[in-house]
Amino acid sequence: MSDASKRVWLKWLALACRVILGAVFIYAGSLKIGQPGQFAADITNYNLLPESMSLTAAYLVPWLAVVCGLALILGWAKKGASILISGLTAAFIAALVVNLVRGVDIDCGCFGDSGTSITEALIRDMALIPLCLGALYAAFSSKASVISNRKLNGQ
Repeated sequence: MSDASKRVWLKWLALACRVILGAVFIYAGSLKIGQPGQFAADITNYNLLPESMSLTAAYLVPWLAVVCGLALILGWAKKGASILISGLTAAFIAALVVNLVRGVDIDCGCFGDSGTSITEALIRDMALIPLCLGALYAAFSSKASVISNRKLNGQ
């Protein structure tokens, strides 16, 4: 495979990571935006934040997820969006691991009221790590960051 074809392949792979990861966060965030009370209860169940901060987080995190997801898909502020989404993913994984170690099996609250166990959520979130790495690579690598929606449409 030539260097030029490797670069094209990397660009498409990076774009796929951005779009899939962005779509996951838009979907998950949009499910929680309309249910801040339920999401606050889910956050409280983790016993990691003071209860007073749970409602604030329940209002902020879903919007952050949706905005960053849109930014990744549309190619806006890719560096900031990929860092924030990767940070959210790391925080979600840490919260799940802490409660798994504690032996607490609660609904993760990841996709609204999905009834997903902590173990299932941890496996799913761990599967997001390669997508986060791809989005970060796309944002920070000159080899992958050249692609944009305009270039995909031949403009």
